Amino acid sequence: MKKILIVIFGVFILMQLIRIDRSHLTIDKGKDFASNEIIPTDVRAIVKRSCYDCHSFETNYPWYANVSPVSWWIKGHINEGRKFINFSIWETYANEEKSRKLLNSLAYIKPDMMPLPSYISQHPEAKLSVEDKKILNEWMMEEAKRLDPNLEKEE
Repeated sequence: MKKILIVIFGVFILMQLIRIDRSHLTIDKGKDFASNEIIPTDVRAIVKRSCYDCHSFETNYPWYANVSPVSWWIKGHINEGRKFINFSIWETYANEEKSRKLLNSLAYIKPDMMPLPSYISQHPEAKLSVEDKKILNEWMMEEAKRLDPNLEKEE
């Protein structure tokens, strides 16, 4: 039993040598969602508070992101989040893509699938209130229609 524990401990120590990339990419403020002046202040504040950690290049890694394999799990979530929508490159998306990303985001926000419950457990300030969801829903729906006029025709 003692040998098994030593092996497990050794593997855990070796795992610490495999570090995640925590570098912050340079942010072009001209492409960032929060820098877009047409976005209402309240929407911008909600998105920055509840979404930016996983859906932008402005991730604030918690202390436990230094411990493997937890760090791998966190980085996987961040990579997936950035693939889904990355607010740091918002202005690089075509209008139709922005529209689609907003509508897809709502599909996750409404049933409390985003922010992830595991994230909220460590960051309770990120939890979306009923009022936050109402604000996001109204703006995202209106903005999606503005960005993609074809949505109006589909209704």
